[in-house]
Amino acid sequence: MNMSILWMDGGLCCSYNKEMSMLYLVSRLGGNYACIWKALNEIVKEDPDFVPTAVFDFGSGTGSTVWACRELWGKKIGEYLCVDTSLEMNNLAQLLLQEMLKWEVLPHPPYSPDIAPSNYYLFQSMQHGLDDQHFSNYKEVKKWIDEWIAAKEPVFFRDGIRQLPERWGKVVASDRQFNDLNF
Repeated sequence: MNMSILWMDGGLCCSYNKEMSMLYLVSRLGGNYACIWKALNEIVKEDPDFVPTAVFDFGSGTGSTVWACRELWGKKIGEYLCVDTSLEMNNLAQLLLQEMLKWEVLPHPPYSPDIAPSNYYLFQSMQHGLDDQHFSNYKEVKKWIDEWIAAKEPVFFRDGIRQLPERWGKVVASDRQFNDLNF
């Protein structure tokens, strides 16, 4: 079996082929689902009135977060955005969602971590603010995130959006050789 490993933004990124994606589905979907369901169920216990209107699953794999959310909140969630770097993993998740839930999956361009504003700009900045932070429950995490976002001036978000064309140009010019990019 082949699985390519790439260095992206200082971290490992696995690119699954079709065989590895199927193996992942069979060996990990159940365990991943159980862990995600347990974590989300703790949120439900802590705040029974909380119902997300949308879910963003970064590193979505075969979609276990979608299944756990669906189990806990039913059809109350109006939108799911599932992002994974592996084309084969995305294809498998799409097949599962279309066949099992009869969902329409909207077409989209391949994911690039260097042009996703949340990855290169928002989360990178947030990570610096999280240094030496410790949380004991969901409410503390939510409070910290709400305060962090509220403390940002509009120019912070505008600057991140304005950097997209330049970053996109670098990704295209590099022929997607992520480890050679410096921003």
